[in-house]
Order: sequence, then structure tokens, then C-alpha cells
Amino acid sequence: MPTLLNKFNGKQHKPKITTKEDFSHEVKKDRPFFIRVTLVLLGSISLTLGIIGIFLPILPTTPFILFATFLYSKSSHRFYNWIMSHGIVGKYIRQWRNNRSIPFKIKILAMFLVLLTISTSILFVTTYLVIKILLAIIGISVIIFLTRIKTT
Repeated sequence: MPTLLNKFNGKQHKPKITTKEDFSHEVKKDRPFFIRVTLVLLGSISLTLGIIGIFLPILPTTPFILFATFLYSKSSHRFYNWIMSHGIVGKYIRQWRNNRSIPFKIKILAMFLVLLTISTSILFVTTYLVIKILLAIIGISVIIFLTRIKTT
């Protein structure tokens, strides 16, 4: 195996070889070209909204990324392989798809962030009691949903 010489300290390092799994057999491309292009565009919009949702508590990240994965699986080998092999979200998508489970750390983080964003919205964003009650109901519902999902 070839080694690389580190410029700074002269030590040799083996290059990290990553093998990407091929998920092409899962893609259904039996649709007309126009439909596939439309699905890729919708998947890309959904993925963009999911990425924006990382920074904005108003948008949920996970549903948009899962929806993008679904749309890519109906339209594009390339995009579907990319998202399924992605270093950050790919393993969570595969784990959800295979086991219908969430890692414990991710579940705790998700519940904490729901609690944080909902309570911040209730305390600082709205003054209407009805909206505060709706936000509380939504937050409690999401936390109950998360607790019912299997943990790995």
C-alpha cells in the first residue's frame, strides 16, 4: 500500500481508503425523463430546506432529508448513492431504513433541541396564548413520538 510523506514532520502515513457502497440497485428509474428531472429538482429543494433547517429551528431537518432520499431513490442513481454514502447523514438514513431506529445520542439531542426551540418560541417569540398552547402541544407530541422510536 502506498504511503504519503507528511510535509511537516516527515512521518509516513497510510492514505485513508474509503469504500462507498453502491445503492444503485435500489433506484427505480422506469419513469420518463421529465418526471425524473422533476423528482431530482424536488429532492434537491427538499435537501436544501433540510440543510437550512439545521440552522433555523423553524424548519425540521430530518423529514426534508428523508424526503430528498425518497425522491432521489425514484429518479437518480448518482444523487441516491451520494446521499446514502454521505459521511454525516448517510449512516443515519441507512440505520433508519434498515432498523427503524435512532441512536441514543441523536434521540437525546433531538429532544433537547425540540425542548429548547419550542420553549424559546413560547417565551420570547409569541404573545398569543393560543399559539403558545399550540406550540406546547406540538413540542410534547414530537417528544412523545421520539420516545416511542426504537433506540440503538
